[in-house]
Amino acid sequence: MNDRAFRFPSDFRWGTATSAHQCEGLLANNDWAAWEAIPGNITDGTDSNRGCQWWKGRYEEDFDPCQVK
Repeated sequence: MNDRAFRFPSDFRWGTATSAHQCEGLLANNDWAAWEAIPGNITDGTDSNRGCQWWKGRYEEDFDPCQVK
C-alpha cells in the first residue's frame, strides 16, 4: 500500500453525478437502452433494465456510514 497522501488544492471543488438510467431502471427510451438491445454488445446478454434499485431502498447502502472506508 502506498503511504503517500493525496492533497488537493484548497479551492478544489468536489462533485458527484449519476443518471436516471443507472438509478431508476425501467427506462427503455434512451440511447443506452437502445445500445444494450443490440445483440452482441453485451456478451452475456444482460441489461441494466432494473437499474441499481436506488429508489427501492438501496440508497440506504450508499449512506450507511459503516460502508465508508
